[in-house]
Amino acid sequence: MARDLFLGSCIHFGDVGTRPLDYTRMREAGLDWTRIDLPFPFDGTEKKEHARYVAAKEQIRALRAHGIRTLGITPYMRDWPMHTGELGSMSFLSTYRAACAYMARDLADVIDTWQVCNELNLAWFRRPFATEEEALPFLVYGGLGIREGNPAARVGGHAWTCICLDMRGHASVRGCVKSCVIMRNHAWTCI
Repeated sequence: MARDLFLGSCIHFGDVGTRPLDYTRMREAGLDWTRIDLPFPFDGTEKKEHARYVAAKEQIRALRAHGIRTLGITPYMRDWPMHTGELGSMSFLSTYRAACAYMARDLADVIDTWQVCNELNLAWFRRPFATEEEALPFLVYGGLGIREGNPAARVGGHAWTCICLDMRGHASVRGCVKSCVIMRNHAWTCI
């Protein structure tokens, strides 16, 4: 029987792989989804996967094997290595887009729904950018990267970020927002 309601939980990447999860109890409790904030996928050379990313992938694959789906959250800008370029520069945005494409392609068999970063309307998530407008390219380039890596994936940004920008008449948001999906109590805008 299909359910109209699903239950999800957030697993922060700092917790991934650090303690065992009881998948049976998670499923018995009705858990259908997890949200995992993924780390930057590469080590300093960008040729080898970072150990934290490998641990996150293993956790996501184990969750999926037990019937639990994952909403992948791309890394927050404050967590990106300095060698990727100055935040907001074209070097940074190009690296970010390529890394998001890599993650979407690499995890296409286990993640079909992505959110770019988190609530960029909140300073904590968008730092060091002062405003949502300054952080907007981060949202757009991340979404483009996910689309390149897995064209079939659903990809979006947190709805409050897009709504705040759209209310200010920001043309880039109007051009990328296609629909709004409410995922439980988590508003999610598809781009």
